[in-house]
Amino acid sequence: AVAAPVTDVELALVMWRHGDRSPVECFPATVDLCAERWPQGFGMLTAEGMELGLALGKALRTRYSGSLIRPNYTRTDITVRSSDFDRTLMTAQAVMQGLYPPGSGPQTKDGKNGLTPDRLQPVPEHTVQQSQDTLLLAYEAAACPAIAAADAEEQKMHFKEWDNIQARWSNIRPLIQNVTGLTDDQTTLGAMYAIWDLLVCEMAHDYDLIPALNNATLLTEIQEIADFTLAHLFA
Repeated sequence: AVAAPVTDVELALVMWRHGDRSPVECFPATVDLCAERWPQGFGMLTAEGMELGLALGKALRTRYSGSLIRPNYTRTDITVRSSDFDRTLMTAQAVMQGLYPPGSGPQTKDGKNGLTPDRLQPVPEHTVQQSQDTLLLAYEAAACPAIAAADAEEQKMHFKEWDNIQARWSNIRPLIQNVTGLTDDQTTLGAMYAIWDLLVCEMAHDYDLIPALNNATLLTEIQEIADFTLAHLFA
C-alpha cells in the first residue's frame, strides 16, 4: 500500500535494501540447475527485483510529490547513496526510474521537458568501495575491524544459546552435506545462512528443491537456525 502524501516535511531519509536477487552460492549437487536458473550469476538483481525497485520509486513519488519532490528532476532535491554491489546499484537505478519517470526531466528554457516521455531521466547514484564503506557496510570487518571483537564478545555473553543452536545444526548437518555435496568448510554454523538463502531463492521462484530438503519440518529447522545466526550478526 502507498502511504498518504506528506506535505509538512522538510527532509526525508529513506533507506531500502536491494530487490529480489539470485542466491549467493549453489549446491555442488545441483550446479547445472543453478546455471540455468540464475544466468546472471550469484547475488544479482532479478527481473522481479527490478520491478520491486520501480514500484518503490513510484510509491515514493506519490508520497513526496509537492513537498520534497518537484514534478521535474532537480538535482538539489535528492542525493542517492548505494553500497558498491551490482544488485544495490541496479536497485537504486530502478527506484530512481520510478521516482523520476520518463518525461520528468529538467525543463528547457522554452518550458519543455528536457527528456521526452519515452526517454529515461538519469539520476546519479553515489557509492564508495566496500572496504571503505563505514556508512552502509559498517557491520563488516573490512569496514570496521572492531566488529570482529564485538562479535566474539557477543557470542561469549550468549554461549548457552549458541551451544543449543550448534547442537541443532549438528543434528541435520550430515543429511544436508549428503544431499547437497557441500563440504565441512561450507557447512559450518557461520556459513549455513547461505544454505537457507539458496532455498529461499528457489522457493520464491517456484523452483523444485532437492527432494530430501523438501520437508516442512526440516525447512523450519534450517530457517530458525539461519534466523538466529543472522540476528546475531546485527546484535
